[in-house]
Amino acid sequence: MILMLAILLVVPLGIHVSFRAELLTVNQRIRHITWRLWICCSLPAVIATSSMLLFYPVNKEALGYRAVSWIGGVSWFVFTLWMFVIGGTSLWHFITTLVKNRTTTQRIPWEHLPAAGGWLFIAVGGLWFTSLIVGKPLGVYDMEFTMLTALHFHFAGFALPVLTGQLIHFSTKNKRALINVLIITCPIMLVSIPAVGIGIACSPTIEVVASISLLTCCILMAVCQIYCAGFIKSHGGWLLSISATALIASSIMAVIYSTGEYTGNQSLSIPIMIVSHGALNSLGFSLLGLVGWTICQKKSK
Repeated sequence: MILMLAILLVVPLGIHVSFRAELLTVNQRIRHITWRLWICCSLPAVIATSSMLLFYPVNKEALGYRAVSWIGGVSWFVFTLWMFVIGGTSLWHFITTLVKNRTTTQRIPWEHLPAAGGWLFIAVGGLWFTSLIVGKPLGVYDMEFTMLTALHFHFAGFALPVLTGQLIHFSTKNKRALINVLIITCPIMLVSIPAVGIGIACSPTIEVVASISLLTCCILMAVCQIYCAGFIKSHGGWLLSISATALIASSIMAVIYSTGEYTGNQSLSIPIMIVSHGALNSLGFSLLGLVGWTICQKKSK
């Protein structure tokens, strides 16, 4: 259900926020292609996810179920690959601008860095989503790990960087005092996001270090978002404040869980984390944050 939320709401809202605030280097044609691809690819993905909820594992060998799973999984992976290409292009443009800045006075678009990173990471989520839907986990990992990795890169991997890029964009025009904090936070955040997944798969030590690092970045980002929300005179400001509060709560739970993994004294189980941490990240932080910025953009327009 959380993955369906990502496909139907979080990803399109993230695309909308990225395009409206010009967080990526894209022209109008690329925008039209992206929206058309999302319409074509999201429907098979949602149908495949619904089939998995209703019929897995009883009918997992049925030809119809396998066909729907492969079509939906591959469709979503193709769409996330398209997003990967856009993110890679925007990242390259950011790097070239950063290099040219040594000899010119061209402004560095720092908001492009986290947004491009989020559009790159979504392809990792798409790959693990496909693996989950078709019932063929990657490597030696089980279905539970596959599902959690897909969730991680759809929310922490995509929504968090896009919202950070939007926050930098807002601060550039309104609250420049926050920019230095966010600029320092961005690279650490982008490294910590995949490091958490690597740590869960390979090393509890890496998991703890990456989780604490990501927690610190999330708290700084959340505080900056609450601060900016105070200057937004619309319902969007309230939604951004609630979103940031949910991010802090979910991040603290993530550190408690990873610490328990490291010490062997686990106080939070996976089912509890999915219900609490997963709900806070998806419904609380990601969805409310993206809706809040969407409302703010409309009011600004």
